[in-house]
Amino acid sequence: PASILRPFSGRGVGVGHDGSLYYPTFAKTKGVKWGYGSGVYGTEDFTMTLHKFDSLGNRVKNNLVPMHCFPSMGARVDFKGNVYLGALVKPFGENVPPEIAGELAKDQTGLYSAAYPWYGSILKFSPEGGSILPNSSGGHMTTSQNRLKVDGASWVYYGASIQTSFAYTGGLFYKKECCCFSPRFDVDRFSRVIFPNLFENNYVCLDANKNVLFKIHNRDFVKDSTIVGTGSTVQATDRGLYISDGTNNQILCFSWEAAVEKKMSISTLGTETERNLLSGSYLSAASSPTPFSSTVNISVSSKKNTIPDVAIYDIAGKRVKELSMVSKKGELFVYVWNGCDDAKRQLRNGFYFYRVSAGESSISGRLTLIK
Repeated sequence: PASILRPFSGRGVGVGHDGSLYYPTFAKTKGVKWGYGSGVYGTEDFTMTLHKFDSLGNRVKNNLVPMHCFPSMGARVDFKGNVYLGALVKPFGENVPPEIAGELAKDQTGLYSAAYPWYGSILKFSPEGGSILPNSSGGHMTTSQNRLKVDGASWVYYGASIQTSFAYTGGLFYKKECCCFSPRFDVDRFSRVIFPNLFENNYVCLDANKNVLFKIHNRDFVKDSTIVGTGSTVQATDRGLYISDGTNNQILCFSWEAAVEKKMSISTLGTETERNLLSGSYLSAASSPTPFSSTVNISVSSKKNTIPDVAIYDIAGKRVKELSMVSKKGELFVYVWNGCDDAKRQLRNGFYFYRVSAGESSISGRLTLIK
């Protein structure tokens, strides 16, 4: 319900694959001054946190990631429930990444020297969350160089230009013209993180272990853009990568292609059971309709002499329902699931998996429940 979210001021809401919401909120509180370098914008600081709601709007967890920094790129969630934040967090003592530091001295316009405080990081947390809080001996800092301690993060990638605060138009640099646009990053189902780096005017893709896979549109410190700092939104799907180009008013689509491709015959792989499973000679299954709202049929074709076992699992891998066969015709077995667990309780919307087992063979498929 909207009323649950109304008291908060969110920025970059993330949606999990089970329909859960990850909602960054902020409030000005007295404390550490915020700003950058020796400049201070005010006497109050932004204290922020990340809340989790289920698909029905019920609050699941408050303060999943409390933080004393600005998560201006918002939150994203991968298929395993890991939480990603784009935030103005830096390693202590590093105003900009090392590869950028040398360029500041070459900057004649003052554009990049003024915008560098908006460099930040992408942080990956486990489903249990973590914290980014003030600590006098912490290894990270805010844009105003107040020290922070990051707890619970699987990794921190420093080098994401979260947002810039000044515009550069018509060959002139307007220090008082604010372009506080917050770009959005994304995480695909392989836990690859794609984000815009406005400072370098490119887009970076990281793998699940924060290794850089590739960069797109790396135009090394373009100084003649119509506007520097308008930013972009990145959306990753199985079909490709979509990027909004605010400067040129267009959306770009890049298709995924494998860097290395190798083909082999399944007759050379694994055991006889595994080969039969891959070739479909022992077992196959299909579900209909997908997504479903009331019931879904799971049709199983098996050459085994035994009746296949079919079970439903949630996205965390927990078995929620054991299904019984409702009809059989030759080698075709039909099972029906109504979206309830073994205790006859209606389950929440989201992704589920069915697993079919017959002897030593098994096969799985995905279901989407939307009530």
